Amino acid sequence: FFAGTSDFDPGAGIVNLTSAGFDDIFILKLDANGNFIWAKQMGGAQYDAAYGMTTDVAGNVYCTGYFKGTADFDPGAATYNLSPGAGLCDAFISKTDSSGNFVWAKQIGGGATTGSVNPFGITLDLGGNVYSTGQFAGQNDFDPGNGTYNLTSTGSGFDIYVSKLDVTGNFVWATKMGGTSIDCGRSLTIDALDNIYLTGRFAGTADFDPGAGTSNLISNGSDDIFVMKLSQSTTGIGPILIIDEPSVIYPNPSSGIFYAEVKTSDETNNIEVYNSLGEKVFSTYVNKTTVAEKITLLDLSDQPAGIYFVTTISSGNRIAKKIILQK
Repeated sequence: FFAGTSDFDPGAGIVNLTSAGFDDIFILKLDANGNFIWAKQMGGAQYDAAYGMTTDVAGNVYCTGYFKGTADFDPGAATYNLSPGAGLCDAFISKTDSSGNFVWAKQIGGGATTGSVNPFGITLDLGGNVYSTGQFAGQNDFDPGNGTYNLTSTGSGFDIYVSKLDVTGNFVWATKMGGTSIDCGRSLTIDALDNIYLTGRFAGTADFDPGAGTSNLISNGSDDIFVMKLSQSTTGIGPILIIDEPSVIYPNPSSGIFYAEVKTSDETNNIEVYNSLGEKVFSTYVNKTTVAEKITLLDLSDQPAGIYFVTTISSGNRIAKKIILQK
């Protein structure tokens, strides 16, 4: 973000942008040598800021941050205003093309007087779906469309949220984790199997299972760092994530033959193996009752060397492990 008038050309030229109010959002594009290509701004008369950015293979730019008061998210001559609810601030997720032209913008929040959403991280999966994370307080609507999907923080502090929108910015799901203190998601990334890796900070006791279970961590001091892995359910909308469960793949690395020991209580399991492009290269069905019978041979001898992901599917949940195939 920037305030007042700022020159966004790092070279000899001058390309000034002037904020509409206190702070405005900027997007700056430089070439590989650091030379100016273009600069765009978004915002309104209040405080607006972007904290996360990513791009897709076509060069489209996705940003997330917060805004207070009515803000224009079309960086061109047209106007596309978003107005926050009664809370302290709302979150935005915007998409511009590789030339900085407006594509779409969405908002999350609209909470009560004490509500707020503060986003920090944004990423995409291979299908172009948009994931964001941050912190929120009070009750806030995480569906940017005509529907409503409210999440309410625990106690008077901030909880962690993860939100998923589709390629056009429509709501898919949102979920939360945390405790009664101030917890925050700062950054996230997605692997080829759409597993979500999330990091941030938490204080006190916080529950990191977004589902019906409980998985508490307790900070050693005022704030600690957390790293977590979530996998996605393929059905439903809501808190549909589960934390990775234990399973054993050995030997790892291997030159072709792996053994998967499936540690689930289910008698039946599907096992699938994906390459780094997300392509399924092996699958089998396991119908066993004892731990010994659940040790399954995975023959990848016909596959090229590289990183693969072994996914066990049981009770609708997906449990993924990374393996390395060496030749």
